[in-house]
Amino acid sequence: RQEMETEMRISAESAKRHAESIGESAQREKDQYKRMLLEEQGRVAQLTDELDRVNTESAKMEEDSRKAYQEHIANLQQELNHVQSQKDEADDIVQSRVSRLCVIALPHAVAKLHEFIYRDGGAKGTSPQQEHLS
Repeated sequence: RQEMETEMRISAESAKRHAESIGESAQREKDQYKRMLLEEQGRVAQLTDELDRVNTESAKMEEDSRKAYQEHIANLQQELNHVQSQKDEADDIVQSRVSRLCVIALPHAVAKLHEFIYRDGGAKGTSPQQEHLS
């Protein structure tokens, strides 16, 4: 009977050591998974920060690009307005010169035309064509 008790005690101690070994192994695995989880959470936080930084930079670049585009459009509009103003001035100058030319040259042209039409008709006031018909 004592022998049986000793065997049972040895078996119980062996089972206890085995259970403790399984518990320690499970604790090590649990600790390992905890470390892995913390590492992954760190990576996720790092990637989230990187994504936020990239999104912020992207938004800034987009805003800078939009501002540059608007500035370029404004500069083109100013240039267009300047060119239009120069064209209007040139049109005014041409119109003024044409008007002056008409005022100056038209009477002379009419006189020359009148002279051509009536040069052979003399005082009669008839054109060469009218004389030919008569």
